Amino acid sequence: YRFLSPMRRRLIAKCPRGTSGEDIEGRYSACMALRYACKAADCGKGMAVDMLFQSYIFVFLFLPVSLTGFYFIGNRWGGMAAKLWLIVMSLWFYGSFRIEYVFLLLLSIAFNYGMAGKLRKRKRNSGAAAGMESGNGKNAECCKEAELGKRTAKRILAAGIAGNLALLFFFKYMNFFIGNWNAMGGRELSLLHIALPVGISFFTFHQISYLVDCFRGEVDG
Repeated sequence: YRFLSPMRRRLIAKCPRGTSGEDIEGRYSACMALRYACKAADCGKGMAVDMLFQSYIFVFLFLPVSLTGFYFIGNRWGGMAAKLWLIVMSLWFYGSFRIEYVFLLLLSIAFNYGMAGKLRKRKRNSGAAAGMESGNGKNAECCKEAELGKRTAKRILAAGIAGNLALLFFFKYMNFFIGNWNAMGGRELSLLHIALPVGISFFTFHQISYLVDCFRGEVDG
């Protein structure tokens, strides 16, 4: 319970207990349903507001400000500045759920961008070596260099995919395996008590597909 955000703590405190008395997940689920079913004056007083897609703060504040800023900045300073504005607003939106996971998202982006850069470099080197091979006929050295570049690119891709899946496994499935390990072996390993980052499955597999596209040479950056 102490690892929950302050907003969720206040939300749970205002809601009826679950069937087990201390069922935190049951109380939170019940309260989320109650939150949108009752009047704000009755059950939403003093609670923080999530910026969900259907919420008033998103529809009437965040979305208009984001779109207005995008077109204004794009007309005044160009497309790159407008894209930077969208990036900032996207990070703000993501941080509205849990601010510390913005740094996790940025770390994941930096990791995948670095791996993609290595992939593009290796693919260019192997492509140049293959071109020299075709231009010079039987050139064993160029052929060996091209083959080495391909193998290195495959290892980089495998390392990038493994890093992304390790992040997903840690946040989404680690407690599941710890619980089963305790149940099977009679051990008392402590659960991690970490909140699941919003959209971690989406951005993890999206970045894996980005690395695969870089490996295939279908994207440049």
